[in-house]
Amino acid sequence: MSELRYFINVPGRPLPKSVKYGQYGMFNSEPVRKWMNTVRDIAVAEVSSKGLRASKGTPVNIFINAHMPLPKATAKKRIPDLIGNPHIKTPDTDNLIKPIKDALTEAKVWADDNQVWKIHATKIYCRPGEGRAEVSIFW
Repeated sequence: MSELRYFINVPGRPLPKSVKYGQYGMFNSEPVRKWMNTVRDIAVAEVSSKGLRASKGTPVNIFINAHMPLPKATAKKRIPDLIGNPHIKTPDTDNLIKPIKDALTEAKVWADDNQVWKIHATKIYCRPGEGRAEVSIFW
């Protein structure tokens, strides 16, 4: 049975994978790269402070709760009904997962992201300015 090793709370609106093609191949757009750097930096602080890492061959589970801000045009009377409910608009959930996994790989939380065998991800509405990703990592 796996146990919780890390819980990180990454402030800011979660951004989806956004691959661009250039002269030297594929790369992430600048906003996505900044988001990934934030995820990585927070994870590095956790890795450094706890000194834990999933060694090669260790199966890892991750749970991601993406809190997506309501659109600015949302009617004020609808806000209380939407907060905490499923976010079923773009970006797709699977596109939110990849930048987080890549950033955690860069932070050396695990040896390789192919160790992640189970992912549970949700998107829910939150108030504007309260966007964040809550990531729990188990092994």
